[in-house]
Amino acid sequence: MKTAVAVVLMFVLVGQSLWAGVPDQKHEAKIRKRVSQYLEDGRRVSVETYDDRKLAGVISQAAPDDFVLINAGRLVTLRYGEVRKIKAPMDPQKRSIIATMAVLGGLFGTLLYVAAHDQ
Repeated sequence: MKTAVAVVLMFVLVGQSLWAGVPDQKHEAKIRKRVSQYLEDGRRVSVETYDDRKLAGVISQAAPDDFVLINAGRLVTLRYGEVRKIKAPMDPQKRSIIATMAVLGGLFGTLLYVAAHDQ
């Protein structure tokens, strides 16, 4: 019984590492699109690679196969196939608009509730 459990665990662990590390063309295209968008915006980004590195910085240039990230004053070249995730924080103007709308919605809802129960 112990041997069977050990064999199953071994297959699961080996299989996970094999399946997790293979990005497809669609994923690379998505990363390439985001890199070009963040390069134009000049926003700070956070990048997570398939080998579990986590980097943050500003994208300084992009090529067809890779891009350059300025991370803590040094240049890091990353291939699109290495990147698991890339994201940027929300634009401050967009964040303030969402917060304002939430507050106004709460106030409007409270006024409607009070008006409905005031009778």
